[in-house]
Amino acid sequence: MKKSKNKGGQKRKTISMKEPYRARRDYKSSFFARVFNDRKKALSLYNAIRGTNYQDVEKLEIVTLRNAIYLNLENDLSILVDSSLYLFEHQSTVNPNMPLRDLFYVARHYQKLAGDIEIYYGSAQKIPAPFFVTLYNGLEPQPERREMKLSDLYEPKPEEKDINLELKVVQLNINPGFNEELKKSCKPLQDYVTLVEKIRHYENEYELDAAVEKATEESIREGVLSDFLLKQKKEAQQMIIYDMTDEQIREVIRRAARREGRAEGRAENMEQIRILYQHLFSADKMDEFQKAMQDSEYFEELLKRYNISELYR
Repeated sequence: MKKSKNKGGQKRKTISMKEPYRARRDYKSSFFARVFNDRKKALSLYNAIRGTNYQDVEKLEIVTLRNAIYLNLENDLSILVDSSLYLFEHQSTVNPNMPLRDLFYVARHYQKLAGDIEIYYGSAQKIPAPFFVTLYNGLEPQPERREMKLSDLYEPKPEEKDINLELKVVQLNINPGFNEELKKSCKPLQDYVTLVEKIRHYENEYELDAAVEKATEESIREGVLSDFLLKQKKEAQQMIIYDMTDEQIREVIRRAARREGRAEGRAENMEQIRILYQHLFSADKMDEFQKAMQDSEYFEELLKRYNISELYR
């Protein structure tokens, strides 16, 4: 049974999102994106993945697009190094659509980089070569390294010789026991994984907000991302809770889909479920959410009760 009270019998103070309940138009950075939105940390990640030893942070430029989102989360880090574009993205769920997402993303990047340059005639305009890496630390078993291709999504799939547009994404498993040398080469990445594991450990005993609080306090004491956590502890805790609830929402949707005999959850309901989850989580009414995920009629009733039903139709 998870704990909700401290030794003195007082109800444990929860960490809840302070933003008013509404359809989100202000996109929220994930904890991963915020941690690595620092040129020194970003360069450390780049060096670890590319096997380089750059020291001059001035050679690196963070060029993440503010409107690149997935479930309202900006969980990517885009950098320019040596005239090459690197997109690092964190995922806690397996997503075979990453090549398609990254295609849209890099197209917007090139559009932004081109600016007012004339591309319809004249000399060839040079663009940075792109590289796509997904860092995975979800609970579903995955190999240490996996390559996903845009062509795997084509239907019908053409023969190799007829594929004219290809995009490859390398997924690296950063869970404990995988890519350990990579994590040793990048302390911020190792610290990030350590903090996530602490949260998962405490979730076995505490509610999510209390687990995050205990894990972050312990990390600060042990020097795990302490520089970042000390500066913005409360904000970091809220970002982590937001990230973790995203993972839980997706799992709930997958379970509901399996009950209904579908391969995946309905995309058109994803945002409604997210908003309902946030509202009930903040109001300490998670029993209603659990009931809604088991009863489709009750789910629709709650959408109407909280004025969510028309938001994404």
